[in-house]
Amino acid sequence: MNLTADAEFQITERGAVIDGKDIRGCVSIKADNVKIKRSRIRCESYFPIRVYEGFRNAVIEDTEIDGLNSGTTNAAVGFEYYTLRRVNIHSLGEGPHMGADVLIEDSYVHDLASCDICHNDAIQSSGARNVVLRHNTFINDATGKNAVVRIATEQGDSRNFLVADNLLAGGNFAVQVRSQGNGFPVGVRVLNNRIVPTWRFGPFDVTDGRIEASGNFRDDTLAPLSAE
Repeated sequence: MNLTADAEFQITERGAVIDGKDIRGCVSIKADNVKIKRSRIRCESYFPIRVYEGFRNAVIEDTEIDGLNSGTTNAAVGFEYYTLRRVNIHSLGEGPHMGADVLIEDSYVHDLASCDICHNDAIQSSGARNVVLRHNTFINDATGKNAVVRIATEQGDSRNFLVADNLLAGGNFAVQVRSQGNGFPVGVRVLNNRIVPTWRFGPFDVTDGRIEASGNFRDDTLAPLSAE
């Protein structure tokens, strides 16, 4: 792992394991099968962790990602072929962004940074395939909040997106699914989530298409919630 002059840690060794490190800077993953565990990453720039194109199977476990309340910070993690497990993400403009083959489970996104030009999403996809969000807590109470989970298609099509067994709170909408340039997302399933009724407009915003949504309940009364 190398530290460049701009305080960026570049991981270039295949199969590297970063364990128990307190990293003050952003992390760039440029190798396959990298694992970061039991660590803290504090970065106030874009992408505290970025998996570069062409590299696969990054795993981040039992780790804290702290954006240091910088309003300019974009996504906690980007973009493809990564797993987050038991990751505490906070003080960023947005939570993870995702492309292909992303798994996020047992993780916590909260206390997003607010700013005048922020458009905060706890989870954002503008074109993704094969994404699983399972058994997480996602909270978006930022001043510039948009959605808790946003699934759209500005940068490409979206296919096979599962949102299951999560606790979702805040946002204009808890789940937003939109056709925005590359068709309506295909194969979106929103199953068995508990949604805290702190949304601004509603639990769902589904525009120009249909999703599979069942087993979703208000967290306070356990009343069922529909995406229709």
